[in-house]
Amino acid sequence: MELTDRAEQNLQTKIAICPENVGIAHGISIVIHALDWKTELPALDPLFDDRDRQRMPALKQCARDGDAEVIVAKAGDRIVGRITSHYRLRNEMGWLPDANTERFQSQGNAYIETLMVQDGLRGKGIGKLLLDAAIVSGTLRGVTLFGLHTDENKSGARRFYEREGWKLESIGAPVWSSGSRMCVYTLELHESIKR
Repeated sequence: MELTDRAEQNLQTKIAICPENVGIAHGISIVIHALDWKTELPALDPLFDDRDRQRMPALKQCARDGDAEVIVAKAGDRIVGRITSHYRLRNEMGWLPDANTERFQSQGNAYIETLMVQDGLRGKGIGKLLLDAAIVSGTLRGVTLFGLHTDENKSGARRFYEREGWKLESIGAPVWSSGSRMCVYTLELHESIKR
């Protein structure tokens, strides 16, 4: 199998050497797994804003139905990061969708809504472990195109996604962004890696 870009190499490496979802980020042992809604939800609260808290019942139902997934990073017994992926557009999530949000939640695509790492632990590789886990999980579901939005002014986030092989597709102000300009990034998997 010929891998054609860095994102695919990262995905293959994750599948090959880290099937048990344990990683090392700057000397911190990190366990990556799907959120246990019964026992871990309260521990996620510091990583939620008010909008996240309001939407939690809907997100929980979407995850139960297989239309969304929350993956967490744990250091010991402490949750230090999370990533949320959506596989199908659900009205109860309260989206004010633009064309990209709709495209990324349909036809075998996935939308990365949130990637968040606890303050003080950013830049240590935890975000990369979470992003890799979301890509692996989506790929196992048949996803071939991943998409996300990030604020145009978040240069660190933009560098991170570009370093991981994501392509800047456009910059604009979607209806839901209150006038903020957002970057649309995509990651498309080549035929050689689709299963």
